Amino acid sequence: MRSVALGPDFIVTGSYDLSVKIWDRMSGILVADLTGGHIGKIFCVAADRTKVVSCGEDSRICIWDFSRGMEGIGWLKNE
Repeated sequence: MRSVALGPDFIVTGSYDLSVKIWDRMSGILVADLTGGHIGKIFCVAADRTKVVSCGEDSRICIWDFSRGMEGIGWLKNE
């Protein structure tokens, strides 16, 4: 684990294994394992009530949008 973002209900982690994980803060249960957005180590994560943002050595900024459930995912790449 490289990066952690703490929210009132969830904990978001970013790791060198290219995954962003969302954990229930009270139970510690893994809620979501977000993969496929990065092709390099994840250095930073942040979150608000509807989005998780991650960035890494691949120069991508991934925006994981949960405003419509677990389906929404998008990423922006710095050129």
